[in-house]
Amino acid sequence: MKPMTMAVISALLLAGCAGPEAPVAARSPAAAPVPAATAAALVPVDHAMCFVEPGQSATLRWRGGQAGALAYTLRGFAGEESGTGSTVQAADGTHAITRSFARGYHEITFPASGQTFGVVALEARRGPADPFFAIDAALSWLDTDPARRDALVRVLARSGIALARERMGLGAVHPAPATWTWDKAPRDFAAMRATYARHGMPLLEMLHGGAGHLGMAKGFPYPQDLAPLAQAWTAVARHWGAGWGAAEADNEPDLGGVPAEQYVAVVKTMSRALAEAGGAAPLVTGVFAHLPPGPYFDACTANGLFADSDAISFHSYDRAPAVEAAVARYRTWMEAGGAAAMPLWHSECGWPWVNGPGRPPLDQDRLSAIEIAAKAVESRACGVARYFPFVLVYYEEGRKNFGMMGREATPLRSMAAYVQCVDALAGRRYCGDLQGLDGGVALARVFAGGEGQPWLAVLYTGAPAPDAAVRLPLPALRAAGADGRALALADGRVPLADGLAYVWLDPTTAAAHLRRDTPAARLLALGEQPWRRTRLAAPLVLQLQAQHLPARASARRYLLSEEAARALPIRARVHNLADIPASVTAELTLPGAASQPAAPVLVPARGSAELAWTVDASAALDIAATRLAVVSARSAEGAQPTPLAIPLMMEGPLGRHLARHPHRRALPIADLARWSANHAGHGSSRFALDGGTWRVEDRFTGIANNWDYPKFALGEPIDPRRESGFLIRARIAKAAGNVAIMANPNQPDSFWCSDLFPADGAWHVVYVPFAELKPGPNGAGMQNTRLDPAAWTVLALGMSSRSEENSLEVSHLLVVGGAE
Repeated sequence: MKPMTMAVISALLLAGCAGPEAPVAARSPAAAPVPAATAAALVPVDHAMCFVEPGQSATLRWRGGQAGALAYTLRGFAGEESGTGSTVQAADGTHAITRSFARGYHEITFPASGQTFGVVALEARRGPADPFFAIDAALSWLDTDPARRDALVRVLARSGIALARERMGLGAVHPAPATWTWDKAPRDFAAMRATYARHGMPLLEMLHGGAGHLGMAKGFPYPQDLAPLAQAWTAVARHWGAGWGAAEADNEPDLGGVPAEQYVAVVKTMSRALAEAGGAAPLVTGVFAHLPPGPYFDACTANGLFADSDAISFHSYDRAPAVEAAVARYRTWMEAGGAAAMPLWHSECGWPWVNGPGRPPLDQDRLSAIEIAAKAVESRACGVARYFPFVLVYYEEGRKNFGMMGREATPLRSMAAYVQCVDALAGRRYCGDLQGLDGGVALARVFAGGEGQPWLAVLYTGAPAPDAAVRLPLPALRAAGADGRALALADGRVPLADGLAYVWLDPTTAAAHLRRDTPAARLLALGEQPWRRTRLAAPLVLQLQAQHLPARASARRYLLSEEAARALPIRARVHNLADIPASVTAELTLPGAASQPAAPVLVPARGSAELAWTVDASAALDIAATRLAVVSARSAEGAQPTPLAIPLMMEGPLGRHLARHPHRRALPIADLARWSANHAGHGSSRFALDGGTWRVEDRFTGIANNWDYPKFALGEPIDPRRESGFLIRARIAKAAGNVAIMANPNQPDSFWCSDLFPADGAWHVVYVPFAELKPGPNGAGMQNTRLDPAAWTVLALGMSSRSEENSLEVSHLLVVGGAE
């Protein structure tokens, strides 16, 4: 997630908590280094030692610790004790354990130091890695120790990982026009990439960021000097591209607070830059946090995202059964854009555990393990091309930790479960669902291997339980738990204590119990269609100069006042990324209106030219639906640019809004008993009524963190069959930010929508469809938490004031529905 967006969400959704949460961005995560060992602490001599061959003698060594033999206890995947012993201390002071480990996951606990270390006993993968299995490693940011970096990359290579996702911020290596800092400490991108290359591990290089010298505009996250930006990305690709399995354009741009045309302009620039670099790495775009459909996705399509993409990537943090629906929603959106069979990558997918401890509690570790593995299974079945669990190493974000390693950089159960999933599924293809099961099995995907190999069924309940088991309708050849340990079969029943199990079946017998025509099979067929379209990589790129637009930006659209729409200045820039000048003619088309040409321009090589219109857009824009103003351009030189499609919406009076919605239910905001205070601890608030208008008056000491989001008890539940959104008429007296409405604030199913209207003392009317509220960061499903307005019981409406005194007035708060 993005730093700015997460800070905003935290201020909104954690209102009323003991203190503000400050999560770190997955985009550029802050390092969480393993702390230096105390005199009594043990540190692995080589962190790769914790991955061993099962059933073979292995020696594990640690530095530090007390003098003399140290007692230890061995435990298994379910936390059961499986052995005890003591270390042998060598003359150099290191402590060693020499023993064999049964197949599966183990933990070694040393009572003297209070430390626990994970061990994965699975066979090293041999031969080429299955390209599906990847991982979000993030070592460039999350672990800066060279020895640990080397060990962890060796672990990935041993485990059959085909691709490691890394992050490279342009500003970190190109801080000034003539300056390149490839090996700057502490990240040392150069050394990290050399380590990957040394062990034959290609990268998904997530390229992001800009720098002041590339024309950053205040309030907008992307550079506006695209010709030098393209040259910079070309230089990066030539420098490091030999180690790339793919490049990824930015991270979760739909959380960035600006509409999609800003992002797509940078994608087009990157596409051209990589083409000029001459590498073969595909360009993966989208990198979405949310699921389609929605205004952001519509704008991506209209701006030509697919033309400059080799694959689309998305992130999800929901549970495994939701993967199929997520993939289906992406395929539907891609099909509408003429790219139904474009490869789809799952470039972040995890299941977090509680922030704080060095290793998770047992129940959370087990749940994280089965969800990460099961989502790999589901992604494979649904035709996703690449799968990246998030994240390899210890990483705290807000209240959650996403690491698959403990703070001491040894494996958790989630890492063991993923390595087992790689071992079991590599080279296999989904062929249907196993039928006739009991025991609460929610998913039963079956995968075929090569000729003469048994089929593999992966059974998932999603709920670890010690006595859980399922009776199969046919004999099983063998079975394994989530970590790969052998499971005993008795009376035709497979133990499901982990909530996930692997069962090998005879294909001849299993065929009669297989359902082949499944939604997943249809998605797989789409994912397996060949896709070889060459990226456009046009030399001309159109970009909106949004800082000149008198509008309020959000990821959904630019919101204009009716007055601004009547004399709307639209300023665009045409960038020439080629070495020859280009003569360009351009025109602006408003919805339902004739095109308006701009004066022809000559765009210099590696330069740009300005396009300008001032138009009356008031009749072309809508007060409740996003509409697109389109700038198109042509040139006699080179490939033609894709359009610039600008998503716009206009404010309107209450009466026009009410006329759009035949179903209207006014919420009883004048009932002060329904309101409760919810503000920063250094402030106070008072509720008042002026006729039917509700008002909250705020006082704070100082001008920092002055948030107030009063809560309102809904009472009568929302009926999503008839009701589709909120209609609000409100005003804020003085300057404020993060003007937002929230549903079920500070709850696992919290949703929010910010940037509702400007805080300028004037009355504003805004329609907020339920579908445009986004999940908050507190739920386990994160951005994939299911939207269920019928479950909302509390709303919160408020702001973050920029002054010590402020007020919010609401004259109308309605739930509306019907024709929009």
